[in-house]
Amino acid sequence: RLDSFTEEIAAFASDVRKSGFTFAPEAGSERLRQVINKNISEQDLYNSVEIALRSGWKVMKFYFMIGLPTETKEDIEAIADLLENVIKLSKSFGRVRFNVSVSPFSPKPHTPFQWERQDTREEFLEKIDILRGRFSRMRQVKFSWRDPDVSLIECVLGRGDRRLSKVIMDVWRAGGGFDGWTDYFDMELWRKNFTKNGLSLESYAQEIPAELPLPWQHINKGVTKAFLLKERENAYKQKTLKDCKKGYCFACGIQREGLKEYAKCYDVNLKKKELSKSAFKINFARKEKTEKQPEETMRFRVHYKKTGYSKYLSHLDLIRIFSRAARRANVPLAYSQGFNPHPKMSFGPPLSLGVTSEAEYLDMEIKEGFKGDVTAAFNPYLPEGLQLISARRINEKVQALNQIINTAEYEVDLQEAMLGQETIDDVLKRKEISTLRRVKGREKTVDIRPYIEKLEIKGRRLKVRTRSIENRTVRMSEILRLLFDAEVENHQFPVHRKAQLVRSGDTVVTPMEMVR
Repeated sequence: RLDSFTEEIAAFASDVRKSGFTFAPEAGSERLRQVINKNISEQDLYNSVEIALRSGWKVMKFYFMIGLPTETKEDIEAIADLLENVIKLSKSFGRVRFNVSVSPFSPKPHTPFQWERQDTREEFLEKIDILRGRFSRMRQVKFSWRDPDVSLIECVLGRGDRRLSKVIMDVWRAGGGFDGWTDYFDMELWRKNFTKNGLSLESYAQEIPAELPLPWQHINKGVTKAFLLKERENAYKQKTLKDCKKGYCFACGIQREGLKEYAKCYDVNLKKKELSKSAFKINFARKEKTEKQPEETMRFRVHYKKTGYSKYLSHLDLIRIFSRAARRANVPLAYSQGFNPHPKMSFGPPLSLGVTSEAEYLDMEIKEGFKGDVTAAFNPYLPEGLQLISARRINEKVQALNQIINTAEYEVDLQEAMLGQETIDDVLKRKEISTLRRVKGREKTVDIRPYIEKLEIKGRRLKVRTRSIENRTVRMSEILRLLFDAEVENHQFPVHRKAQLVRSGDTVVTPMEMVR
């Protein structure tokens, strides 16, 4: 919290990570912060920024919301005014960068603002233009904002009723998906299917009269409607409430029978002395570092397949899914030490999005004492299309999958496309094949010929064998573009990875065969 940030906390944080420091004032003016009950003064903010600067931070991130209830043009200008003052404050600390991000306000269920309207796209863009104009004169500031159309869909889906189920289904049937990614989001597709179902997007973003029933009001979150209405009234009066953890109770409803066991520190029957600050004090003092004994673990190599809709799971999705499945299956994965512990899992070469496979591999560490069968434990908790085929315990030191797998075999269903043998022969005769790749935002010319080992047509199937050299290889989309002399993506022709192999001279084995 900006009003409780101290030198001690800054020093504690700098011990573990020093990338950027994020501040979330939410609103530019003190008046608007009082409306949203974020009772932080500008001086609190400046003090916190100065502490971070003195502690050596060179990147400051600021997060604001625009379109909050009662907001005026002056409140928008106050965001830029605040950054101007922060930049002046930072001048004596060398080169400091400021990343400013704004997001359109979306009224959310179970909050005091659940009845409010959301600004229109035009209103949001007008406010963004004001900030763009101001920030264009501040060289140290990088300004970004969230697409108002995405925020409108977020608002509509958050406050919508059961009629939206048909809209969502129709959008999906029409090709919608991955809408959280900017390049996949299609606002016109949403508008078209709202109209098809006789609904209006904008009607869901209008103010809702307080006396009308709400689609979510049958869900008991503990906090009463009366309390939310009172808080909405307080917002318009710019009346803030103190932190109830410090002994104040405002009868929000969580104290009621059946819920109080989940929030005993808020119970009105507790004596105030039991809610003293000491009960909530966090000790940031450094502790002497002690050598932590490494826990006993078992290593397993897992063979799994990825088919059906699972072909749309990214590599990061897979990490999350296996980690979540382990928790649900009560498989005690071993975790790394440090500030951000991660499950000890090591995957083979990643699969391109949209490609299926029957030959994926993963090494994982499980705490000693697990007696179950890894395959049987995981499979009930994995999504459709993702399935463990076998698992084998690793008893000797082995190299990482990424280091040993150097060959992959693919099969492409050409469907009705025509591809002659002469085209394949022409490719295989070439000593060099240059292609453009985008690497870290820049285009780079790469020779992909050394990575192509075999191309063969059998009926409507194209069989491909690729090799990996120093962890570099060719992408299937690059091979398809080469053969068809056009932009071709993985989803146009079904691509399936048949095998991943370890080759050394004349010896060819699977990663599972290397485990004893």
